[in-house]
Amino acid sequence: MEFVLKDNQKEKIQVVRAVAIFMVIVTHTVLWNPYEIYIRPFVNPAVGIFIFLSGMLTREEIRGKDILSFYKRRLLRVFIPYTLWSIIYVVFQGSYDTAIKDFLTGNCCSIFYYILVYMQLVIVAPLVGKLIRSKIWWVGFIITPLAILTEYFLIIRGVDITYPYNINNFFVWFIFFYLGMFIRIRYEKGKKVSSPKINVTCIIASLVCIALELLEGYYWLGLGRDDLATTQVKLSTMCTGIAVCILISSIILSKSEKKPFKLFVLIGDTSFGIYLTHQLVIGIWGRLLPNLMIKSDYWFIIEAIIVLVVDFIIIFILQKIFGKKIGKYIGVY
Repeated sequence: MEFVLKDNQKEKIQVVRAVAIFMVIVTHTVLWNPYEIYIRPFVNPAVGIFIFLSGMLTREEIRGKDILSFYKRRLLRVFIPYTLWSIIYVVFQGSYDTAIKDFLTGNCCSIFYYILVYMQLVIVAPLVGKLIRSKIWWVGFIITPLAILTEYFLIIRGVDITYPYNINNFFVWFIFFYLGMFIRIRYEKGKKVSSPKINVTCIIASLVCIALELLEGYYWLGLGRDDLATTQVKLSTMCTGIAVCILISSIILSKSEKKPFKLFVLIGDTSFGIYLTHQLVIGIWGRLLPNLMIKSDYWFIIEAIIVLVVDFIIIFILQKIFGKKIGKYIGVY
């Protein structure tokens, strides 16, 4: 069957984006919290979710003149906002000495590696579709595990791949994009991709993988690697993300006609703008109101909600001011 999303399915995607962007914000408000190792497994799948949705919304037959059109549409859509907001972050942080290097590595803002990864995945998308249709389709599912195992091997051998190089290459995220396109193709072939049984299985699998994340996190803590204990680029974290993404696809592609909560849809509509700007909101807050913090281990969740609300209002207003035509080039759509 043709992959044509109904209006309520499109809205469900926006709700998923709204939840995922909140998860992203939490990863940056929970930093250095004594409970971070316990919180991160629940929010780490966020980046994988965004990449998965991009894959699911990418048709696999891209050839001829369509390739140039596809590249132009997808790459410019993120490259122009990436450039604009990279400049803004460089000015805000005063990091002029490393500006060019940071721009090339996706580090003008610590989370901009995602855009470089996304652009890399867009470039290889035509090949991804061909791989899925080939007899060696299974290769696509081992690229990411092999990439992460390679990083583990290098770390054990004393060759540390430091941030952002351990996370700004598409290999360690490839499985999410591949899975998204894979499920789309199965759906188009009429294969079952949604059912209550799939949902229950994915929920159980997610909980098991979260437990494995905690175990792996403690392993890295024991080796004195706090960064690896909470990072999104761990084998156990990828397993959690895969289970969550399959669950998400099952919910999105279900026949349910239930309308999602409108506010979540609106937040999803502003998710890219929130992604680009929330670190700036957090930074400005820290400079203007440094003492407006509650000394509580649970303050991070309130802070995340405040940042989300403030940023949502800002992006929503910018959408109304600039409209979609200009807004998409400055990153508010």
